[in-house]
Amino acid sequence: MKEHLFSPTFKPALSNRLLYLTLLLGLSPWQTTAYANPTIRQYNIPAGPMATVVNQLAETGGIQAIYDTQVTQGRVSKGLRGSYSTEAALQKLLSGTGLNYTLSDGTVNIRARAKSDAKSFLPVANTQEPQSDISKGQMMPKVTVEADTGNPYDDPNWATDPYNPDYNRPNANTGTKTDTPILETPVNIQVVTRKVMDDQQVISLNDTVKNVAGVQPGFSAGNSYNIFTIRGFGTAPADTSQSNSVYREGMLLSGIPQSTSALDRVEIIKGPAAVLYGRMEPGGLINAVPKDALAKPYYSLQQQFGSYDLYRTSADATGPITSNGELLYRVNLENLDSGSFRNGLFNRQLNINPNLTWNVNDKTTVELEFGYQRQRTIYDFGIPALGTRPANIPISRYLGDPSIGESFNRDDYLVDLDLEHRFNDKWKLKWKGGYVHSDTNDLQFDGDTLNEQTGELV
Repeated sequence: MKEHLFSPTFKPALSNRLLYLTLLLGLSPWQTTAYANPTIRQYNIPAGPMATVVNQLAETGGIQAIYDTQVTQGRVSKGLRGSYSTEAALQKLLSGTGLNYTLSDGTVNIRARAKSDAKSFLPVANTQEPQSDISKGQMMPKVTVEADTGNPYDDPNWATDPYNPDYNRPNANTGTKTDTPILETPVNIQVVTRKVMDDQQVISLNDTVKNVAGVQPGFSAGNSYNIFTIRGFGTAPADTSQSNSVYREGMLLSGIPQSTSALDRVEIIKGPAAVLYGRMEPGGLINAVPKDALAKPYYSLQQQFGSYDLYRTSADATGPITSNGELLYRVNLENLDSGSFRNGLFNRQLNINPNLTWNVNDKTTVELEFGYQRQRTIYDFGIPALGTRPANIPISRYLGDPSIGESFNRDDYLVDLDLEHRFNDKWKLKWKGGYVHSDTNDLQFDGDTLNEQTGELV
């Protein structure tokens, strides 16, 4: 009897144990995968177009990225630097871009955030009934938390904000005459921003271009012209001392030195650009972009002191004229007075640059800019050559005669009118016209040639 009663009990018990053991063995890999530490990788992805940045993340993270090019078109990412897991890297990279993603089996699908997505970025609820029996190998429902820290590049006022601490400028106009990301521009273009100029306390355009590799300032007597060498090519033709590769907001401004007090940034193209700008030197061009009037009030007063009796005072004021922001203004003033290591030489400049902007409506803008520059200086032709070497005289000796009233005087006037109409987010029409007039008179002693027979300097 014992054997008869025991047998039915023993066999099911053995079956249950075998089934339980099989279940544990089957769950073992799943449990290891679910609780394994994610792989941490080092990412160093610069800011740029969304498609380029996503592809770089996929390559670094060893995953496959799937997305519609229309979703990434026109979107810019601020990049990613640091050590992250794949999940954390995707969350960080896509934050503030208006994009969502799903990651499964080494493949990430990127899509535009649907209108129904929570705009407050609260945790996404799972409609399925949660399962809590972990011993049976069932996973808890996934909860996704999103946060948006904001992408500064998406803000149209970010680039012109006077308090902007960023040295980076992802877009430029000079390469294509459109507001295009630099990474998508088919020419070599570099931008020196207002923040760089302020931190370096630059005074002239010559000081600004020293930040760009392959660009060197040239020499002009009395600093009366802006001349540069780009990739080994001078910006001034051999038959003149005036540059034909220096522009102001896309318009040639030959022969007039430009102060940095009224500039927002300087864009430099390295390489030929005649297809857009006509006759010019093959080394490239320099485009100085002036400041625009802002809707947010801003006031600045700066005083600089330097070697050789340099004193520079500059002021900047901008803001709305009308309460509705329809009319905006900006005024930049500069007064410069400096001496030289050469005896008797000086350079005095006064710059006044007022700007008036009329926002006719939300699509049409009219901008009028006026510029006046007065310069009083002395041409200095340096030390003449004696044979194959400079004459053996002190470098501080000026060979002219300032006592007779030597001077180079010039007054420059500039008027610039811009009309812009935006049809939609992708298309706009812009018309630009300008007028420049210069008055110069000078009394100077060249003193650049030495007659070795008579000893006379002419």
